[in-house]
Amino acid sequence: MTDLKNDQRWLQRLDNLDRVLLQLQKELADPQKEFSLIERTGIIHFFEMAFELSWKTLKDFFEYKDIEVFSSPRDIIKHAGKLEMIDSELWLNMLEDRNLSNHTYDEKLSIELFNDIRENTYLGLFKKLSNALHALKS
Repeated sequence: MTDLKNDQRWLQRLDNLDRVLLQLQKELADPQKEFSLIERTGIIHFFEMAFELSWKTLKDFFEYKDIEVFSSPRDIIKHAGKLEMIDSELWLNMLEDRNLSNHTYDEKLSIELFNDIRENTYLGLFKKLSNALHALKS
């Protein structure tokens, strides 16, 4: 088995993911806070960054482990699900939401996505992945 500590790329992405998640947690710490449109938009942007970092970190991890997978987010998510690293069904739903948020602006959709992030649905999935990847470092 390869020593994971020698590979810097996936570890650097994981560190970046952790920083984005920490910022999201800070911003969402007060469940009573009312958010402005600009604040909601910023949080959705951090969600998009966390999603990108998540699947790319998995891709880099798989490459490091010499696990051949295609390079699309969908393929990476499905493979990570097969390995029981994530719940691929929930992550595929999150992929759809990320795609919609990137390519459409619909206020109702934006509010629904913000609520999914705020209610810890997506943040919880990101944290679970981060914890699983950190466990593989040692």
